Amino acid sequence: MTIKQFELHEMRLRASSDRTLAATAVADQAGPNGLPLLSSIEDDRDVAVLRAVGPGDKPDEELRAALSPYVASRRPIRHYRSRLALQSPKPASYFRLAVTDSGINNSAQSGNPPTAVTQGSAARTTAQQLWIGAPVDSFGGLLVLVGHAEEGSFAARSTSWPLPLSADLGVRIYAGGREGSQTHAEPPRAGSLVHSMASGAATGHSPV
Repeated sequence: MTIKQFELHEMRLRASSDRTLAATAVADQAGPNGLPLLSSIEDDRDVAVLRAVGPGDKPDEELRAALSPYVASRRPIRHYRSRLALQSPKPASYFRLAVTDSGINNSAQSGNPPTAVTQGSAARTTAQQLWIGAPVDSFGGLLVLVGHAEEGSFAARSTSWPLPLSADLGVRIYAGGREGSQTHAEPPRAGSLVHSMASGAATGHSPV
């Protein structure tokens, strides 16, 4: 299987108390192997949903409708070309997603094909899942998703985060786990590596 594009939905919930219901709605739409709802480590009202799509696929209107009762505002849906898509046969349970609109990509001119997802290919990384994408409509920006078996993997491997991120780049970082995985954790403590990288991340939601 070759993943060619990722579709990113970024939203702001009406209230923090809506997060559980929104997460359930995402899980129902995504199925057992889909990605869960991810929450910003800065503000759990800011959430994201990421899915793999084909070039001709339309935005997931069923997902949008299912989340509408809980959403106060949304960013425009973004699509990313797959630059790397690796995962192990066993799905990851806990995920961290970093998104930035800064930086320059020239992958559109490189002609490099997307990396195929093959069984065991993620063994070359310290993660069970690794997706990297570049925007299809811009030469600037990057998306990185890392998945592990459990939340503690990030604390143990904090130096293995794949890109040198900083608040100066306007990085938005989301985290979360599948329902039942006991990975809906508190955001990283102030002063931690990931917290310091994401502190001051810009917001840019538009009304629903």
